[in-house]
Amino acid sequence: MAAAGEERTRRWIAALDARRRTLATELEDDVAPVRSLTLEQRGEWVASACRGAWTILRARPDARRAIDVADPPAADFAAKWTALMERHRRAG
Repeated sequence: MAAAGEERTRRWIAALDARRRTLATELEDDVAPVRSLTLEQRGEWVASACRGAWTILRARPDARRAIDVADPPAADFAAKWTALMERHRRAG
């Protein structure tokens, strides 16, 4: 019985590892086209995404309520933002 349980666990872990690799590949596929963009092109890419989001929000019957909801920033936002800005400054 223990051997069967261990084999099932091994298969489960192998499946999780395969899924993780798949998600990493999917993420890289999503990010890859943006890596080569200039700062100006990235800005336009973000602006385009924002326009799309507004289009979707305006189509909702509860658009006003959905737009008015503001989530507070995460507790670690300030620390992460500061670290990112420092990293950016060091990179030149």
